Amino acid sequence: MNMTPTKKVAVNRQQLWKSVAAIFLAYGSQLPGQLAYSQTPSDGKVGTFTTFDIPGSTGTIPTAINSAGSITGYYFDASDLIHSFLRTPDGTIITFDPPGSCAPSLTNVCSISTDINPAGVVAGTYVDPSRNGHGFLRDPDGAFTIVDAPGANNATDAKGINPTGTVIGGYFGPGFLYHGYLRHANRIFTTFDPPGSTYTQADRINPAGVITGTYQDVDGLFHGFVRYPDGKIETYDAPLPGFILNSPATTINTEGVVAGSYCGDASCNSVHGFIRGRDGKFTSIDAPGSNYGTSAAGINAAGTITGYYILADFSATHGFFRTRDGRFSTFDSPGSFATVPAAISNGGVITGWYSDTTSCHGFVHSPGASDFVADASASPSDKAGVPNRVDIRARLCRLHLVTKMTGQGTPTTNAKLLFKCPSPSAAE
Repeated sequence: MNMTPTKKVAVNRQQLWKSVAAIFLAYGSQLPGQLAYSQTPSDGKVGTFTTFDIPGSTGTIPTAINSAGSITGYYFDASDLIHSFLRTPDGTIITFDPPGSCAPSLTNVCSISTDINPAGVVAGTYVDPSRNGHGFLRDPDGAFTIVDAPGANNATDAKGINPTGTVIGGYFGPGFLYHGYLRHANRIFTTFDPPGSTYTQADRINPAGVITGTYQDVDGLFHGFVRYPDGKIETYDAPLPGFILNSPATTINTEGVVAGSYCGDASCNSVHGFIRGRDGKFTSIDAPGSNYGTSAAGINAAGTITGYYILADFSATHGFFRTRDGRFSTFDSPGSFATVPAAISNGGVITGWYSDTTSCHGFVHSPGASDFVADASASPSDKAGVPNRVDIRARLCRLHLVTKMTGQGTPTTNAKLLFKCPSPSAAE
């Protein structure tokens, strides 16, 4: 089906937003930003940052944290292969891949952990030697369970798991259409798609079994959905219909409040975070200051949201959290050039990754009452020891030239950029 030029631009600009995140991974050591420590009072104590790395890794990327403080995610080894990890509350690091993972001659992905429930069961996806994708569960004792949706065409992923052990994700079926599924603890599968969907991405499931996600229609536009335990699916849109972003993934808390991001116009010249209440009320979220985009990455039971934002001049990215009553605070890991929160626990502890002059590292951040500063908008060049601003679009040009990588993170000869590179040297 032919798409109008506007719709083509919309999809590509959504890919651009995701490509910006990829740049933080590939060129994170070159992204300067200010050091800010403004936080909202939580327990009256000083906020803390704990940083960590997987031994021998070249990049550590947390994806989820549970109520006990256990963190899961993935990391890059010295050969650029991607593996999963678990960090326990006492700081112990456990690395793992399901049996039969890795096809180094075909892909650098061995496994990627995406979620962890209160019992410590990890959900994720791995690739076998034939480059087929499978979901997996890892129990606290290290035992693995493979998750393959019935009828899957060699590709199933596991994206989320709730306290009852219900798993959600997606799979490619006949005709290479992508569908959503949930797998109950008794191993019974239920598949689903919002009406009109050609690509259904189930993102997270809350304790009550309510699922949040996004889907793409036949015109290539993206919408949000919420699926209830009785099978009812509600769809919703951003102020401009069709421009809900599918990365970072939408997330949902115990109350059924959804958080995510959307494009502000058809060309995605701005990005905004949002929350959608149980009553369907849609509220936009924007970090203070002059920014290109604000992206919500996690929401906890108290309604506190964490995420990140990119400055209007594309010079840096910073973390934030927003309380239920709308109070906004920004932060960076000490010494970082880019801070990207990924999730927040019900206790208010935030995990994510940051870049410094060496590589990408994991962090655990517990906000405190004494973390406020009056000025969170000082130029990075005004900070001692912090390099001058750079335009991360130059990094995007370089990555595109070398890999032809699209926003989905896969090489393609059809990949193209929407903007002109800042200078001829930008793509060197």
